[in-house]
Amino acid sequence: MDMRTLGIALLVVVLALTAASEVIKRLLLSKVERLFAAGDFDGCLKVIGGPLAHLTIPSFNREFMRLNALELKQDDEAAAEVIEKLLRRGCSPKQRLALLARGFEFYAAQLDRDKASHMLELVESSGDKGLLRSCRVKFDIVFDKKSGYIHEMEEALPDASPEERAQLCYLLSLQYENKGDKRRADEYLRK
Repeated sequence: MDMRTLGIALLVVVLALTAASEVIKRLLLSKVERLFAAGDFDGCLKVIGGPLAHLTIPSFNREFMRLNALELKQDDEAAAEVIEKLLRRGCSPKQRLALLARGFEFYAAQLDRDKASHMLELVESSGDKGLLRSCRVKFDIVFDKKSGYIHEMEEALPDASPEERAQLCYLLSLQYENKGDKRRADEYLRK
């Protein structure tokens, strides 16, 4: 076999392996998505931790999916370990922002003021003003029991997406609770 034929054969093998890897990755992601939808978080963790996932899905993405499964499984200790592990490793600026946002939300939901405050400092050092404002507002409401964002959030409700609307209603409920208006707090919590 001459060098040209060998080169073409190697190229065909590399292309075939690349295509197979992409197909396997898509199948794995589809399976994980189905398991998430079915509420089988242990199944998700098993697929994500498997050898095919390690070969085809980037490490950060695997760990982020693992964080999702652990959070939904309510394994808070393991979820916190994943957040801390991801914070220590190198990642792209976009990945880091996603992680900081997620970490802040996680610690705010856990009512862990110290860790939420640490995440807020990391968000501040990231330079992302939109994320910083969002985290500061939530910190003020959750930890400092403030209610000064009611008017702004009520005005934002009509144009909000369903996901944003749910978040706004939750934060409005907390603010009315902070003000001592249980009736309005319950009203927004139901929404």
